[in-house]
Amino acid sequence: MSKRPVLNDQQFSLQMQGVSDIYAQMQQELFDNMIKRLIVRGSADLQENPYIWQMQKLNDMHMLNEENLKIITERTGIAEDLLRDVIANEGLKVYKDTKQQLAEDLGRRDGEYIANGVTDSLEAYTSQAISDLNLINTTLPRSIQKTYKSIVEKSVAEVVIGSKSADKAIRDTIMRWQKKNFTGFVDKGGREWRADAYARAIIKTTTFRVYNEMRTAPAKEMGIDTYYYSKKATAREMCAPLQGHIVTMEGMTHTEQGVKVLALSDYGYGYAGGCLGVHCGHYLTPFIIGVNELPEDPDYLKDLTPEQAEENARIQAKQRALERAIRNQKERLHIASQLGDDELITSERLKLRNLQGKMRAYVDQHDFLHRDYSRERLFSTQNSYEKNKTLLRTKKKTLEKQREVKSAIIGMKTSNNIKIKDVSKHLVDRAVERKVETQTIIDALKNPLEIKEIKYDEYGRPSQKFIGKDTSVVINPSTGNIATTHKTGKRIRRKYGFEK
Repeated sequence: MSKRPVLNDQQFSLQMQGVSDIYAQMQQELFDNMIKRLIVRGSADLQENPYIWQMQKLNDMHMLNEENLKIITERTGIAEDLLRDVIANEGLKVYKDTKQQLAEDLGRRDGEYIANGVTDSLEAYTSQAISDLNLINTTLPRSIQKTYKSIVEKSVAEVVIGSKSADKAIRDTIMRWQKKNFTGFVDKGGREWRADAYARAIIKTTTFRVYNEMRTAPAKEMGIDTYYYSKKATAREMCAPLQGHIVTMEGMTHTEQGVKVLALSDYGYGYAGGCLGVHCGHYLTPFIIGVNELPEDPDYLKDLTPEQAEENARIQAKQRALERAIRNQKERLHIASQLGDDELITSERLKLRNLQGKMRAYVDQHDFLHRDYSRERLFSTQNSYEKNKTLLRTKKKTLEKQREVKSAIIGMKTSNNIKIKDVSKHLVDRAVERKVETQTIIDALKNPLEIKEIKYDEYGRPSQKFIGKDTSVVINPSTGNIATTHKTGKRIRRKYGFEK
């Protein structure tokens, strides 16, 4: 029987996005911290004694530096932990799931075997990403210092010559710097970046590379060199003709069992502007000719031509530009709020509403576009510091819990002899959220009060609940993966004599 290959699992991409989010939050914190330092004690001193004010502010630079270094160290430390965890665990899961699927499709028994070099490859990707991101850590403090000093000097100059009041001088200078990439820095190639944009680019590139390698590596191990090239509404020139087709990485264009196989080498493979190149976003899924069948396209992709995909890409690029403009405008509104300037707040809010109206109209014009509010999001609010701290603490707890649970549980056998092979992120999230202790999960699996009958969802996936004295756990008995957990309810505990 023909089987459709399992396509892209978005979980990996979503978790990697969490790393980018930390850098976006960090940037906003540094941004706010500098503004707070500039406006502390008000502008009266600038108006009355501009040069004394200048000296005071420049003397404050060392405190600003210390505060920013503390923020950077804390935030990037958590980002690195998250990055390592996602690549090591989710990346390896992509590899294992792909290999098991291929082994099943081929009728082989080596699906659980992890080849030498896989974990080393994942570690290399992690190290490279961290090395690239460390550029932010080393150059950003100097960039902030430079910006801060320039704002101080420019504000003093405008007050001294009498062109502006102290409040207006500080406000206008800060807003001008915002347009110039307030927290920007220069990369090794001499290009200017914002910290969040640079981090997003690194994470996107790393996600793409890890995911594709962890999908193609098992195929190569099993002697497979044919892949399904993912299909979406938008594509660059070199990708558009490949969408939805079977391709080969190493071979030439040929026909196999009546299936046309296109060679990636004919479409710029290995070059930045070619297929699977920089900012491509397409994925390869191993495809066994004669065993697998092509996925069925959703309605909006069924009649898509390469020319339409290229045109759609140009249309989508305009949407991305609007998203950046909205994020930027939200940042300007946030700064106006930090400055406490009501007139500026009203002006920037009106500009934001106009941009959001343009976005709504543009998306409505094109059926294939959809509004992705996460791309328009600004991570800062009036309570950004406390919210960011809470978020970071939660991420840290989740990472620690994940390591603890996996170390203690993977490899153990349940009371009915099911070997636990993996633990879902959902379970870890629930364990943190519901304050479930790892030992109670183990107890539920080894010494359950009751094991429920296996149930099947609408997709035919099995699940079985183990009810423990303190905690209940749901596992997939076929894969050995733990799906979720929760504390055992009082009613059930009373049933077994643990509650009065």
